[in-house]
Amino acid sequence: LLQAAIAYKRYSTARDKADTYRMQLTGRAVRMDNDAPHTSSGNSTEAGYIRLAELEEEEAAAKQQWLDGISAVEHLIGLLPVEIWAQVLTYRYLNNSRFEDISAALGYSDPSIYRIHKKSLRFLAEKLQDDSE
Repeated sequence: LLQAAIAYKRYSTARDKADTYRMQLTGRAVRMDNDAPHTSSGNSTEAGYIRLAELEEEEAAAKQQWLDGISAVEHLIGLLPVEIWAQVLTYRYLNNSRFEDISAALGYSDPSIYRIHKKSLRFLAEKLQDDSE
């Protein structure tokens, strides 16, 4: 479950990095000298677009890892026999919600959400261990 959250953070970081670089690149002033384009910073425009393509590839790979993680989390959540357990894990691992936000959304106290979270993870750990034997 934690792997999905980590994959989401990697994806969002890669996406933000590519978006930032894209904005910098497309906002860069280009001057033409002797029919050859040059950027004002001295770097070639071609090199900039190559770097952008690399960042976009990193973003796509991170997004795929995140989507794979979501599928795995959804499968695990589907194994839970108690609806509130599934809701808590959905908020936590698919919506990336904080425990305080989960308790407010579901109308439970913070300690109750922590206990539900712990019980659901313990159940999944036992279920996966039983299935592997």
